[in-house]
Amino acid sequence: VLLVYRFVSQRNPQLLVSAPFFVLLLALLFLLAGDAIGGVLNSLNIINVEVRPSWTSTLAVGREVLKHNPVFGSGPDAFLYDWLRFRPVSVNQTPFWDARFTLGVGTIPSLAFTTGALGIIGWIAVLAFFLWTGLRAITRALVAARPEETAFPLAAAFGSAYLWVLAVVYAAPFFLVFLAFLSTGVLFAALAAQKTGRTIDLAFMQNTAVGFVSALTALFLIIIGLASVYFLGRAYAASGFFASGLRAFNNAGNAELARSRFERARQFDDKDVYNRALTELDIAELGRLIQAGNFSTDQARSQFQAQLSRTITNANRAKDANPIDPLNWMLLGRVYETVLPLGIGGADQFAARSYEQAAALAPNDPQPRISLARVAFAQNNRSRARELLEEAVGLKSDFAPAQFLLAQVAVQEGNLREAIQRTQSTALLAPNDIGVLFQLGLLYYQNNDMASSQQVFERLVAQSPNYSNARYFLGLAHDRQGRRAEAIAQFAEIEKLNPDNAEVKRILQNLNVGRPALFGIVPPPEDRSAPPVSGE
Repeated sequence: VLLVYRFVSQRNPQLLVSAPFFVLLLALLFLLAGDAIGGVLNSLNIINVEVRPSWTSTLAVGREVLKHNPVFGSGPDAFLYDWLRFRPVSVNQTPFWDARFTLGVGTIPSLAFTTGALGIIGWIAVLAFFLWTGLRAITRALVAARPEETAFPLAAAFGSAYLWVLAVVYAAPFFLVFLAFLSTGVLFAALAAQKTGRTIDLAFMQNTAVGFVSALTALFLIIIGLASVYFLGRAYAASGFFASGLRAFNNAGNAELARSRFERARQFDDKDVYNRALTELDIAELGRLIQAGNFSTDQARSQFQAQLSRTITNANRAKDANPIDPLNWMLLGRVYETVLPLGIGGADQFAARSYEQAAALAPNDPQPRISLARVAFAQNNRSRARELLEEAVGLKSDFAPAQFLLAQVAVQEGNLREAIQRTQSTALLAPNDIGVLFQLGLLYYQNNDMASSQQVFERLVAQSPNYSNARYFLGLAHDRQGRRAEAIAQFAEIEKLNPDNAEVKRILQNLNVGRPALFGIVPPPEDRSAPPVSGE
């Protein structure tokens, strides 16, 4: 628009070969070639998916925030926690049900809601003042028709208008909002320099008292600015150490180097995200010690107690750094849930309290209820587990973990029909989950539906040829249907994968002499707590 204005007013053909004209052509080229550029980026595996809440969802969250905190709102930068607390249940039926949105549909609407009525009034005043001043600047520029004088204010007015509209309708990052304020300041400065509009001059140094207060205020602001730079520098340094730790762990699997980097990040900025990362490493180490199960010596017990204490401490530091984030409470609950098999007194209660707090902070999230149901399982409280799982399914009907655990409840209650139906639903929701498919095949086997069991286990073996336990039950299903040759072929493959397994050798002997596969083998594999073949 500015280019056309200058061309019409100056009637200078050289403007058509100027830098702004080529920038315009370049922008149009990228717009028109968007599909081709997208194809190139996809071929390079560079994918950027941008998702944000709709106007309806943002307004729904905003109404709830104003209902609870009408004057001041929930606080700046608190939209994420408002979203987790007040998001519509309908969002759970979308692929982005567990996304953590830090902004709504636009930056200014999100900031307005989180700062309450005062924030809304403030933003309306700022935008109205800019609109009035900008329109006056554009009108006077068009009337004056002196491009050498009006081009700069006109460019600032159009640039500011574009950025402010962007901040309203788009989740603009901090830098774009900063540019909006900067370009608006440039507009006012340009108008003041041209004596366009009314200006007010304040002389701070003519009066001694006023000058002293002004100098003191300026000094205070300088100190605040330098302190802000210092703390921002620490935050950036912390993020650098954190990124280095993530690379060390994800690319090289170096947990010790990752831990040292995370600890350095925490030294610079004690944020919950860094404490969460340390806690995740601690939980992995805790699980390794539990799996080893070597608590017979004082040294082993002391090592386990020290690791457990460190894990709880880091999880609590994350929770204390940001107690309104449900992720931190979920992590603390996981720490206590990890040690439930050891029968540590009170661990189940601590886990339940942490998960309940997470559920209170994110009432429409089904995940805390799943975690609470697992704790109820550990407490042998099947009725409470079923109640929690039904609530999770009510929040998200296609939530596969809830359907799977409901099937486990049905199995414990002896209701194989319901267990099969639940597991069938889970398999439809998670078709590539081999654990769910194995459970479905086993339920068919327990229900004496050998044809269906065979189909499921054949599908599993096709997906994972080295899955010995799937081949084990596939071989039994063949044997129960009189297909001895197919059963022998399956157990022969298992023997290749597990040459030291005595039970597999015994089954092959039975099949080769015409006996049932499980002749003389007790208890039957479906009644055991561990899979018949170690590993897969």
